[in-house]
Amino acid sequence: MEQPKWHEYMLTVLEILGDKKEHSRSDLIDEAAVKMNLSEELKADEISSGTPIYRNRCGWALTYLKQSGLIESPK
Repeated sequence: MEQPKWHEYMLTVLEILGDKKEHSRSDLIDEAAVKMNLSEELKADEISSGTPIYRNRCGWALTYLKQSGLIESPK
């Protein structure tokens, strides 16, 4: 399996947020990784800054969902 692209996280994030509860950004990213069955190997891959690739890409998905008005960041 290869690293999911940022847009591949969008549906998973929306499904998780479908419970209508507040989620921290970090917990949401972790839950998305579990739901997408990311291996420990994929979770260990990092970009040059040291940030795990999956956290970076899911973070971009959250940013674009927020900019489009599909999700809110209440805090």
